[in-house]
Amino acid sequence: MPHLALRRFLRAHRGLEFETYRNQELLQLFIDNFPVLMRDAARCIAENRRPDNSIANFGLTIPVVWIADVYLLCSRIEHVARQIAKEFPKETVPYLVQVKEKWGDLRVYIDCAATATDLRCAEFLQQIYKEIETTEKKYRHED
Repeated sequence: MPHLALRRFLRAHRGLEFETYRNQELLQLFIDNFPVLMRDAARCIAENRRPDNSIANFGLTIPVVWIADVYLLCSRIEHVARQIAKEFPKETVPYLVQVKEKWGDLRVYIDCAATATDLRCAEFLQQIYKEIETTEKKYRHED
């Protein structure tokens, strides 16, 4: 079940079609609950930098009705990212770059610069990609 703060946010924004653009409350909720996955956004905000096309600049630009699924996706990715950080401290741990709606489809972009020289690390990264693909498919508009 999603976090209590997320449920409060969703309740407060019920009925709004697309109210997440640059919503600092929602962005902070994700930063607080996914510190590994959102570390780059947190650092950019702390340094008062807002790179173009980044989650630190635009927040999560998705319809409100998608937030719970994206939250659960981030929860699963955060778990895997923590495993990578713990087991492979020399690897670059994946972080969230952007979450947006584009042409009616969900897009989730992560930076995953890990070299994955170890097979186990490669399996973790594959697990992340699979989680993203599964969630994105749910919101894909096939013509």
